[in-house]
Amino acid sequence: MKISKVRTYFKNQIAIIDGDFKEWEDAFNIDNIPSSIRDKSYHIAYEIPTSEDFNTHLEDGISVTLNAFFKGYRTPAATLDVAMDLCNDIRIQSVKKESIESFRATDDNPIFGVISNSIIPTSITSNDNQVVITLEFTIRMAQTIC
Repeated sequence: MKISKVRTYFKNQIAIIDGDFKEWEDAFNIDNIPSSIRDKSYHIAYEIPTSEDFNTHLEDGISVTLNAFFKGYRTPAATLDVAMDLCNDIRIQSVKKESIESFRATDDNPIFGVISNSIIPTSITSNDNQVVITLEFTIRMAQTIC
């Protein structure tokens, strides 16, 4: 099993909502995203803070943080509104049972649940016309160990 399927799952869901999004592929640092690509870019990070052993398989609770970056509408409020609407669409798309089942069917993937924990907007301190929306998810994944 590849834990990196978590990234693939979210990339697919984002592309369904809006194919113009670009992934920032730095492993950890989101502070160095060039302003030239800050509109509709995203970064995905994940970790496994919980795991249960069922003798034949592990059930992992994988924490996923998706940061989505937006900039440049007429007003900061307009930027926020557009960003929140798009991120809410991504959130809804990601937790749909049909999305999970479709991904599992095409990839024999062990993801069996996606929970949305939060969606939090913040401004980039140097420019209030740039917004970061942080979406937090918990992925439930089963991995065979026998």
